[in-house]
Amino acid sequence: MAIIALLISILLPSLNRARQAAKAAVCASRLHGFGQGSAMYESRFESLAPCDPFDLMPAGWSGNWRVRSGTGAYQEVHDHPHGFLALYAMGIKPFINVDNPLLTAWETVPFGFKRQCDVDMDYARHTLWKGFFCPAQNFRNTMSADSPEFNIYTQEALGYWYKHCSGYVNNRLLRSATTVYTHGKREGVRQPDKPSDQYMDNWVDWRQPGSDDNLFHGSSGVVLDLGGGNGRRFYWVQGVSSDELVSPSDIAYMWDTLDYTTRGTDDIASFVSQNGWDTQNQSAGRPECPIGTNPSPAVILSGRHDGKANVLYGDGSVNRDNQQWRNKRGDLTIASTWNDWTAIGNDPRQMGNQFHLMPCWRRFASKDNN
Repeated sequence: MAIIALLISILLPSLNRARQAAKAAVCASRLHGFGQGSAMYESRFESLAPCDPFDLMPAGWSGNWRVRSGTGAYQEVHDHPHGFLALYAMGIKPFINVDNPLLTAWETVPFGFKRQCDVDMDYARHTLWKGFFCPAQNFRNTMSADSPEFNIYTQEALGYWYKHCSGYVNNRLLRSATTVYTHGKREGVRQPDKPSDQYMDNWVDWRQPGSDDNLFHGSSGVVLDLGGGNGRRFYWVQGVSSDELVSPSDIAYMWDTLDYTTRGTDDIASFVSQNGWDTQNQSAGRPECPIGTNPSPAVILSGRHDGKANVLYGDGSVNRDNQQWRNKRGDLTIASTWNDWTAIGNDPRQMGNQFHLMPCWRRFASKDNN
């Protein structure tokens, strides 16, 4: 018996490592599938998939369009590329297991995956396409109502409301344009759906109404200090096609979500929390990066796979290279980030490694020289 116990104690760690390695390999394969889906989507529609359409995209199906709920209604505002890529590029359809034509009609549009979650919130994980999830994902932490890693009553809980997006983060700087007006015609390049007539008729915005609008409620950007005494400023940055990626092999498109919130953790990356500069937190299962108008200079990646994240890059490759621990909770690795960073002068906080999200890579311009 003592020999058996000894053998078990020797073999178990190796078996666990092999099991985790297998899950990481499946995760990488699923991300690679999203990369192929993105290429197929772009080939078909000449644009990257939409993300965060807000009230621009109708929350309905053909013949039953309506404008989505407004700011603060986070249960309707979001529509990440996961559903667009699954439906229009990979042929995966939402499945709404009810005998109600008003609900099953959602199976024809990407937002139907969200409606699938709504109809059966407790069991949606088991009916959704498995390709949406990382097999190493902590499902309780990332999508359950009793998760201790987000506040269910806030926008932190996107993984709960949008379960099909809880496994992978998307880079919000890489998404289709809106192009509200093109040469005087009312049409949008968001494919395959056009903006709703209600939206077009009532479009009032502080961003020069009637112009080509590439942006969505102030989240497509980075915060940089480009010198000149202007301090840290928010810069809108967006790539709408793969042709606009200066260095596709270095620009991230999707990666593992966090299994634990970074709130209350220790920042340990070399350029994360100098003089309290970096205050951004990320909740478990949240499928978007960057967040708001105060993004982190040290981009938050997951620590799901032995302290690192699988990352899908713009060229379709997937790897966990060039990463270091970013946040820890005791001995538990919460998040990672990229090793490399860019400083302006000697201050890494002025850019950090946000360039891994920027289609223009390490190139950028100040306000003075456009």
